[in-house]
Order: sequence, then C-alpha cells, then structure tokens
Amino acid sequence: MKLNKFTHFFFFKKTFLLMCILVFAGSFLCLAQNETKKEEKKPVKIAKYFYKKLDGQLGDQRIEFDLMRFGSTLEGHFYFLDKEEKGTIRGTISETGRVSLEEIEGNTAEGEPNVVGFFDGKFMSPTEIAGTWHSFDGEQYNTFTVKENYPEKSSSFWVVHEGRSYSGTATVDLVYIVMGEEKHKATAEKINAFINSHILNYDHPKSAKKQFGDHSEFLDDFVNRYKKASEEAQKAEGQMPIWDNHHQIILDYNNHNIIVLEFIESVFEGGAYAHEKVNFVNFDLGTGNHIKLEELFEKDFMPKLTKIAENIFRNKYGFKDIKDFSKEGINFKDNKFTLNDNYALSKGGITFRFNEDEIGVHSMGAFEIFIPYSTITDLIKKDSPLQEIMENHY
Repeated sequence: MKLNKFTHFFFFKKTFLLMCILVFAGSFLCLAQNETKKEEKKPVKIAKYFYKKLDGQLGDQRIEFDLMRFGSTLEGHFYFLDKEEKGTIRGTISETGRVSLEEIEGNTAEGEPNVVGFFDGKFMSPTEIAGTWHSFDGEQYNTFTVKENYPEKSSSFWVVHEGRSYSGTATVDLVYIVMGEEKHKATAEKINAFINSHILNYDHPKSAKKQFGDHSEFLDDFVNRYKKASEEAQKAEGQMPIWDNHHQIILDYNNHNIIVLEFIESVFEGGAYAHEKVNFVNFDLGTGNHIKLEELFEKDFMPKLTKIAENIFRNKYGFKDIKDFSKEGINFKDNKFTLNDNYALSKGGITFRFNEDEIGVHSMGAFEIFIPYSTITDLIKKDSPLQEIMENHY
C-alpha cells in the first residue's frame, strides 16, 4: 500500500511517541527496581540484645514467640494456639536482619535437640518478622508473619549484656533482663531487685567469693582468678588455659499474669566438661511474689502430682518397667521418685527439671518432665495464679 505524505507523517509521529513512552517506562521500571534493591539491602536497625514478645500466623495457625537476641544469636520459645507443650526456637540473625531459626521439640533418643522445622525470614521492621517455614523433611511448607505485641497480662523487658575477656583465652558473659516499669511498677521493682541480688550474691561453683559489691566486681573476680590460674599453668605446662563462663537470667514465660525467670549457668574453667545448670523462679505479675506449688493446687496434691510425674518420667526416659532406679544410675532419696522445687509454669503445663549430676551421673545429662494441665485439672485451685490460663484455654 502506498502512503501519502500525511499518512506517513502521522505514522512516524505515532511510532515516535510510542517509542518515547516505552523508553520512559523502561527507565522508570529500572529506577523502581534499583530503589527496591536499595531498600532490600538497607538493614533494619535492631538492638544487639533484646527481648520481644511476638504473635501472628504460620499459615492458618496462630503462633506466639518469646524471642531474645544475644549478639548474632537468637533463642526463645514458641507456642501454637492449639498445643499445650511449648517448643524451642534457636538460631541466628544477620547484620541486615535476616533470621534463621530451628524449631525444636524436646530431644532425640541420643539426647540431641529434636529439630522438626525451620523458620527463615527477615525483620521487615523492628517490630515485625516475616518469611517462610518448612518441616525438617521438606514435605511441608508455609509462610509466617509475627508482630511484636504485649498482651495486657504480660510485661515488656529489655536485655542487658556485660562481659570481660582476657588474652583471647578467657571470656565471661553476664546477660540479664530488666523489667520495664511503664506497667506493674511495684512488681518490676521486686523482680529487678531479685535479679540484682542473685548476681551480687552469686554462689559460683569455682570461686571462694560469694558476695560482690557490683556487677563489675563479679566480672573482675573471673579475670583475677584466671590471671592467677594462667600464671600457674604457664609455669607448669607452658601454655594458657581456656576458660569460658556464661551467666544468663532470661525469660522462660511472660503471659497470663505469670513471669518465669530462667537462670542459666555454664562454667568451664578446665577439666573434662563444663558445669551447667538451669533453674527457674516463677512470679505473680500482679503482686511480684514467688508462686509456690501450694498456691496452685488443692490440699494434699503432692502424692497424685508425683504419681503422674513419675509415669511421664518413666515413659520418656525408658524406665517404664524398672523397679529399682539405683540400678539404672538414678539416685532418688530412698530410691523413690520425688519431685524437686525447680519448676516452670507455662500456658499448657508445668515443667520440672533435674539438672546434671542431680539424680544421675553427668553423662546422663539433665532430665525434664512436662506435665500438661489437662492431666491435672482436678488438682488446680479455682483461685490459683493459673486461673487466667484455665479460664482461657480449658
């Protein structure tokens, strides 16, 4: 077809305008993509040490996180709304806020953490994490989002880190929480005072000193003892010993008017293995007082609670048909199963812990028993500190 001058001009003009639009659109798209990449690379400012209470969704399931950061390490607990037992989350965080967490449910038969899934995500803001989750076998996959949220009957905390190191061969870390005072001021004063008193009156398994004027004196005691020990070791062996102490006072539970502190001790100052211990203290958020077992359960509760706990203990650790604990290396008073006073309350039940060397030889490790509230509802007082949990979940 032969084009006249007018048609040719119109066709050229239309083509030119279309090309201009495409070039402009392409430039805009490239600019937008560059800006997006800049945003992706731009790190979210997050404290090096923190505690965050978060809740949200994993697929169509409601989940809750109690998450703490210690430098590049993340640790905490999580709950599914429809499950009683809490899980453990443990992993790392990068400088840009990328998060990688293992989902752990108890231990394997060999005593190793039983990893059942993985959370991979990113801090979208200082108060929100989003990403993906997949099961250990890779057969299940979903997305998750959690946002920082403190229910009315919980409290905010921040995390403090203090430490010392010497010559690259000795390190001591002290990590502890401080309860925020915007709510429950009287309780915050009691809990913070309890934590500080624990540090200043710390019964260190390797130190003769049991009282300290302040935190610096507590940390300096480690360095001073190390200097003396290293001088002796260099004379005798010609090398510096390796020492490593970690002391943590962190949160195990923070909801339903209950605060549970977890005291973690890991002390290595030579020898075959580190001295490790975990103890719990439970507080009433309303009063700031310790929660005792007698406040939770009806009169004469202990025989039935002990019987239920013993069945769980036997089934979990392979002692179901054992008549004599001592022949298995388990040492209870009078060879009868007995509960101790090292327990932690949670949304779904109560955990009792026997530390290493407490009822068995060191190689057997620690023992933990989780007793679901659903198995002991008849023992729980109606006006106990567990009332809030029982009314909302049972």
